Amino acid sequence: MKVSENNEILLTNCIVINPEESVSCSLLVKNKKIALMGDINPDHYPDALVINVKNKPVFPGLIDISPILHQSLDSKNSGYQLNYETSLALKGGITSIVDTLCTSNQTKIKKVISHFEKNSLCNFSFHIAASEDFEAKKTIFDLVNAGLLSFKFSFCSDVLPEISDDKFFELIKEIQNFSAIASVKPHSDSLIKHFEKTDDEYYYLSSPAILERECVNKTLLYNEVAESQICFQDISLKKTFDQIQKYSSTNHRISISLPYLLFNKFIYFEPESHRYRVLPPFRSEDNIDYLWKNLLSNPSSIISSGHFIDTEDFIVDEPVFTKDFYPGLPIFPYFLPLLYTYGVEYGRITLNDISRLASLNPAKLLGFSAEKGTISPGKDAELCVFDCESRTTVEKSLFNPFGCNLSGNVVLTIRDGIILYDYRNKLSRTIPGNFLKMSPG
Repeated sequence: MKVSENNEILLTNCIVINPEESVSCSLLVKNKKIALMGDINPDHYPDALVINVKNKPVFPGLIDISPILHQSLDSKNSGYQLNYETSLALKGGITSIVDTLCTSNQTKIKKVISHFEKNSLCNFSFHIAASEDFEAKKTIFDLVNAGLLSFKFSFCSDVLPEISDDKFFELIKEIQNFSAIASVKPHSDSLIKHFEKTDDEYYYLSSPAILERECVNKTLLYNEVAESQICFQDISLKKTFDQIQKYSSTNHRISISLPYLLFNKFIYFEPESHRYRVLPPFRSEDNIDYLWKNLLSNPSSIISSGHFIDTEDFIVDEPVFTKDFYPGLPIFPYFLPLLYTYGVEYGRITLNDISRLASLNPAKLLGFSAEKGTISPGKDAELCVFDCESRTTVEKSLFNPFGCNLSGNVVLTIRDGIILYDYRNKLSRTIPGNFLKMSPG
């Protein structure tokens, strides 16, 4: 495929999908930015690579705030693994990712950033998991200066280091002093007692009401100290959603990982279902319907992937639920098609809602909205072109429970003004992404 020597790309006959409106126009990409938007004459840009989008939707590059990729450092081929996973993200329309690091050690963080700078095809940043040994003021000051302003908390959880209420209050006040961001996983995962094995089938037994009883109480505590914004991540239960909506200010954001909008607890009756064991567990069908219905009631809601590395390095043959589990599913390559199929085609959300839930709202949360999250002149040239008419068959695999026919397919993904994924020409370029420094959202 021809690549423009001066990095000019002209997309004609676009339907630009912004959160507030859809516009038919052309887009000129130049010097990593969206240079022009409107009726553009290709003759005025003879050196540009001209691509006729043929009236397909063009979304701003999606921003995923909850993948789990840092484990790629522990895989046998760490550089290849991260490169491969982020190539799948581009295929799903994702151009920026925000992973979670379970360390505040500057040396370790620099090592991970270097790993991502060499091998990630997406732009990237990190949440920092706060725990009991997290020294508040000095540590937060150093991390904020390094452009890491999102701190993730967890209570009674095997996913992130645990932290007491007293320590949480201490840290949240320091975070507010620095205008940083607190992200919270409010699931009491330690209350999940067991899976029961019957005829090689695993299924979830614990009561959701018991499971998140502490979570609901904690929500009230969060509200007492949360003078600045908090993002409640990985919400999967109606009761939790209700409590946050009822007792939280409008500053608080709700993030739901896509698998919890797709799968119910009956997945645990399927063969090899322990491969799909995630925390928190999947819920009832009526719970899924409720989350979809109320997702838009919070104007700052976010949909993220919850993607986990698809590799046999992390296989657990006979997992014990309180110790061994998978923190996510391999969502990346299907992210936008899944949103379109189960969101738009089911009448739950619109194309414009996708732009807001998966691009603008994450950009606002992390302080990227001046450069990302919408399509307009001067914004970063991060775009994905989506073909609503195509169909994709997804086969079940070791970690992939989908096994479905999806509507739509990402045909073109541009990051920093460069075409990194092109479905039509089977183009996949390996140009590493950049570390994104956060600013208060």
